Amino acid sequence: MTQSPVRVLLASPGCTFAADGTFGVPHLVSLGSYLRAHTAADVQVLDLDWEARLQKPQPEQLFDLRWDVIGLSCYSSFDYLKTYHLAVAIRQRHPGVCLVVGGYHPSARSADFTGENSPFDHVVVGEGERPLLRIVQAVAAGQRLAERVLGPEIVSKLDDLPPQDWSLLARYLPAARASKAQVTFSLSRGCPFHCAFCMESAKQSPGWRAFSPERAEQELLALHAAIDLTDRPLFFSDPLFGLQPAWRREMLERLQRLQLPVTKFWALSRVDLLTDQDLQQFHSTNFGLGFGLESGDPAMLAIVHKSHDAGDYLQRFGAAIQVAGRLGLPWGANLIAGHPGETPESLKTSALYIERLLQNSWAHTGFVSIDPYRFYPGSPIDLTLPDFAKRYGTRVHCPRWWDGADPGFTAAWVDPSRTLDFRTGHRLTHALFGPLVRKAQREFAYRGPAQQWFARSLDHQVRLFGAPSQLQTIRDFHVWRRLLGHPATDARHDPEAAQLLRGQRATLAKGLQVKLHASDSLREAVMAVPREQFVAAEYLPWAGLDRALPLLADNSATLSAPHAYMLNYTLLNLSLGDRLLELGSGTGYGAALAARVVGVAGQVRTVEAEPRLVAAARRKLANLPNVQVLQAEADFAQLAQGCNKVLFTFAIAESPHDLLAALPVGAVVVAPLGQTDQTDQTDQVLTRWQRDENGWHASEHGPVRYVADRSAAATSACRSASSEASDPGSNAPEPTQATAAVP
Repeated sequence: MTQSPVRVLLASPGCTFAADGTFGVPHLVSLGSYLRAHTAADVQVLDLDWEARLQKPQPEQLFDLRWDVIGLSCYSSFDYLKTYHLAVAIRQRHPGVCLVVGGYHPSARSADFTGENSPFDHVVVGEGERPLLRIVQAVAAGQRLAERVLGPEIVSKLDDLPPQDWSLLARYLPAARASKAQVTFSLSRGCPFHCAFCMESAKQSPGWRAFSPERAEQELLALHAAIDLTDRPLFFSDPLFGLQPAWRREMLERLQRLQLPVTKFWALSRVDLLTDQDLQQFHSTNFGLGFGLESGDPAMLAIVHKSHDAGDYLQRFGAAIQVAGRLGLPWGANLIAGHPGETPESLKTSALYIERLLQNSWAHTGFVSIDPYRFYPGSPIDLTLPDFAKRYGTRVHCPRWWDGADPGFTAAWVDPSRTLDFRTGHRLTHALFGPLVRKAQREFAYRGPAQQWFARSLDHQVRLFGAPSQLQTIRDFHVWRRLLGHPATDARHDPEAAQLLRGQRATLAKGLQVKLHASDSLREAVMAVPREQFVAAEYLPWAGLDRALPLLADNSATLSAPHAYMLNYTLLNLSLGDRLLELGSGTGYGAALAARVVGVAGQVRTVEAEPRLVAAARRKLANLPNVQVLQAEADFAQLAQGCNKVLFTFAIAESPHDLLAALPVGAVVVAPLGQTDQTDQTDQVLTRWQRDENGWHASEHGPVRYVADRSAAATSACRSASSEASDPGSNAPEPTQATAAVP
């Protein structure tokens, strides 16, 4: 009886750093090609990033019992928890499978995968072809290797690898061709440099190795035949493209002759390796180049281990981008802010260097990206962290950040030095580099192939330096201080956050006043009232934006966007001395705005049915003597006694006839009229009623989308929702799920 071949699944759980739409898992293709060439194994590749893009995704095949070996790619430490818990789920469903993990994090922290209760049988350090081959051969023989940790086993000559078998990605190729996604591929491995922050050394790969130019040409032609590179960027994901000058020049000559129909090649290099002739050749071959500048401060470049002659390195960078600008060669330079050893002075020196570069017109075919320092396991800093702590006062607050949630913050939560703590560094980085990033975007002059691709990178950088991004970091700082046992603090009362939000409100209010023809008093109210105090702290990053925010976990109550209040109060003609009835207080933000507009001579009566919201509104409005907060349900006519203006902050199904009959001449009512059905479709119209001597006159003011009336049955349902430990909204969904008012 013929024995069935070993069935192997190589899976990428999804890469944290994968750009939107990027196609290709070249490391898994290489592993799969190697196994197919050296064994009779049935090898398949599963890419969960691209599985989700298929019309009929089948991610559950990860748990199929037919697999004898499953290899999971844990590309970086950001993917550790995801990879580990997927392995636990696989092991529970398939106890007999041979589970293998490899990637940067397993190479740096193999012990994270070999504990007593680990689901993994084997951890591969470094390059995986040869270790994985031995594992599969053992399984084919009905055995298991005794080794838990395998490698490093280096492929010293890449031409010894079999041709890349792109049929391994056959499941995804049609979708990739249709999407025109950026494609990633690698022509070399290894890097001889040992930058202090980099994980590359964790793979223990000696030196730099590449396909021969002849073999590289064959691989690129095969890639084009499989994927069709027409009208898409091709990113060479080599740690360092073209270290050897002879290889680099021959490779570029071959690419010129091939004339692959890509929009642009993109690769990572170093300015101290390239001559002006090299830059000319890259330009002629339709390349863009990324450089790890790391810092504009010579002392920091020495700490980062970037160059033995920092002055020459910085001078060479300036000269290189001058040549690039003259040629029209697009480039990008990355800086790291807050690297261990960083000081306020080094940050300022670095910013001044970038500012001087951007003052020259030849710099405007490129862009600068600023990344916060992130503590990576396996990096030289990780291996010598006590020395950094002793010498500079460096403190890594979460040295095992990959074990917990929110790695985006915790990986970067580092005090660089005794004179620069994390918060000061964060604030200084935004103050120094934010204007430079925005200047680079405004003056970006490259107009060649893939211009929009580069423009998106610039847009992304500008967003990272926007107030919402800064506020998110401030929020996370307060959350993690509390989680680690520091005295509890509230991000909503953080002075830096308050300053950022004041600036956002001022800009927003001025723009809305012009758009909605609102009064000066309304503009001033929106500017003055701190909206962040009326939502849970988790929504701080969006409190200064014109968007609705959740107040209850079941989404039955929201804080409307500022434009909705300005529009409604403008339609009401809310003025000094008015007596307003607001139906639907929420946590009191609308009442706080109205209180400033009507002044001490006026009054705001705000009514809410949900007890938790009533309690929150009373706390937040306690210092406003002209505001009355009531808990009540649906007797609108009685509630309106003594009022001349009425606002509904929720949708009503029909005209409020009893309420209208109870109001005096001159009264105005504004309400969203209509319903939102269970499919989340709405036919609501913002409606205004005004009473004169001849009766009521109704007018419509456009479609809107508000939460439904929560009185009666809706109130009962709301009361059955899960309660919260603190302010309403602490368990609420993401803001994008909130129902928002739309004029």
